[in-house]
Amino acid sequence: MLNEAGLNIGDSLNVEINEGVVKFTKREKSIIDEIYDFYRNGGHYDEKEIDFGDEVGQELW
Repeated sequence: MLNEAGLNIGDSLNVEINEGVVKFTKREKSIIDEIYDFYRNGGHYDEKEIDFGDEVGQELW
């Protein structure tokens, strides 16, 4: 059931009750949560070079 709802164990949820119906929605992660997850998972970032194509104007490379 979690997979069908797009949820994972540990996800934060919002809970709403309206006219006897309970509704759970996935809470979006804050930037603080994203940073915490990044460092908890090793905190490694590989900057990749981006190819912007051939020169168009008077760019200096």
